[in-house]
Amino acid sequence: AEPVQLIKTTGQEEAEAAYTRGNAIMLPANLLALPQVKLSRLLAHEFFHVFSRGHPAVRGKLYAAIGFQPCGEVEMPAVLRARAITNPDAPKNEHCIQVGLAGEQVWVLPILFANPPRYDTARGGTFLNYLAFSLLVVDKTGASGAGRPVMDAGGAPKLVDVRQVGGYFEQIGRNTDYIIHPEEILAENVVQLVAPEGNVPSP
Repeated sequence: AEPVQLIKTTGQEEAEAAYTRGNAIMLPANLLALPQVKLSRLLAHEFFHVFSRGHPAVRGKLYAAIGFQPCGEVEMPAVLRARAITNPDAPKNEHCIQVGLAGEQVWVLPILFANPPRYDTARGGTFLNYLAFSLLVVDKTGASGAGRPVMDAGGAPKLVDVRQVGGYFEQIGRNTDYIIHPEEILAENVVQLVAPEGNVPSP
C-alpha cells in the first residue's frame, strides 16, 4: 500500500477545510494548531476517506450497512447542474437510500447545491455559506437499476427535506449530524469508534 501523505496548505482553496485527494490528506495550516484530541479526530475522519477510496469493495459493504445502494452516477437536472457543489472526499452521486415519503417507498439521493444560485458579493463568504443539502427523489426501477431524477408536475426536480421522509435516520443512525453523504456519515462513525470514550449511541 502507498503511504498516506499529509500536505499542509494555506486552506484558501477549500474554505479552510481538511479534505483528501488520492492518498493525500490536505491540512490547512490553521487546523494544525488544534488541540491534539481534535486534530486526532480530524485525522481519523480523513484517513477513513483515503481508506474508503482505496478499498471500493469494503466501501460498498459499509455503505450498504447504513442503507445506501448503488444507483449509478445520477445525472443532475439542468436546473441543478450549474449549482452543484462537489465534495472532494465523495465527488460522485451514485448511492441512493430508500425512505418513506407520503405513504410510499421512494429512492432518494443526498445532494449539495448552492442556494442562492449565484454568489452575493454583498453577503460575501466562502462556498460553505451557500451550501444547501437536500434529498433528490430518483427513479431506480429501470432494468439497469441506475437512478434518474424524478421531476414534479412543473418539470422541476423533486427535492425533499430530510425531515419530510421516514426511515433515513433509522438506517444511518443518530451518531452524527454530518449526514450529507454516506461517506461522511461513516467517517464520523469511525471517529467515534476510535475515540477513547468510544461513545456510539446507535449500533
